[in-house]
Amino acid sequence: MIAAASLWFGRWLRLEVGLHGGRLLRFSLVGGSGVLVNNAILLALVEPLHVPPVLAAAVATECAIVSNFMLNDRWTFGDLAGAHRAPWPRRFASYNLLTLGGLLLSVGVLAALHELAGLHYLLANLVGICAGTLWNYSSNHNWTWSRSRAV
Repeated sequence: MIAAASLWFGRWLRLEVGLHGGRLLRFSLVGGSGVLVNNAILLALVEPLHVPPVLAAAVATECAIVSNFMLNDRWTFGDLAGAHRAPWPRRFASYNLLTLGGLLLSVGVLAALHELAGLHYLLANLVGICAGTLWNYSSNHNWTWSRSRAV
C-alpha cells in the first residue's frame, strides 16, 4: 500500500512539475526582478527620505506588484491568451487584489522580524518576500489567469 501510494505521488509530482515547472520558473524570475524593484524603492524611501520601514515596505511592495503584473501578464502567463481570457483591467485588478494577501504576509513578516526581532529591515524584507511568493503564484495561477474564471 505504501509503495503504491509512493508510486502514485511520484507520478503526480512529475505531472505537476511538468505542468507548472516552466511557468513557476518564469514567475520566480519575474519575482526576482520585483525583489530588485522592491528593495530599491524601500532603500530610497527609508534612507534619504526617512520614511518608516514598515510604511516604506508597503509602498515598495505595491510598486513591485505593478511591475510584476506587467511582466507576468506578458511573459509568464502570456501563453494563456485567447478568447477565454479576462480583459486586461480585470486581470490587473484580480492580480492586485490577490497579491494584497502576499503584501500583508510579506510586510507582516518584515514588521515582526524588524520591529520585534531587531533584524535589519532589508534582510527582513527578503524573508517576507519569500513568505508571500507561493501564495502569489498559486492564487494568481488559479484565479487571475484561469481560463475557467475569465468569463
